[in-house]
Amino acid sequence: MPSTINIILIKYYGNFFIERRIIIKSILTNREKEIFNLLVKNMTTREISQKLNISEKTVRNHISNTMQKLGVKSRSSAVVELIKLKELYI
Repeated sequence: MPSTINIILIKYYGNFFIERRIIIKSILTNREKEIFNLLVKNMTTREISQKLNISEKTVRNHISNTMQKLGVKSRSSAVVELIKLKELYI
């Protein structure tokens, strides 16, 4: 499930404040973030699967789903986009 960030905007109008709540959803699920954080540490698909106790196919599926969400064709392009979107930090 993607994580969310709650933002409260308060704007002053004349003698009163107006409060607006905005919920920003993360592009990645927690597991996808976990996998990409391991990828940027130069771990292989096999190493990631062993560390997370999931199959290599599941790791590849998470990577593929993320690439599809971002509209990119390579893992490295996905990493670049995730850094631009501030979803991934290196």
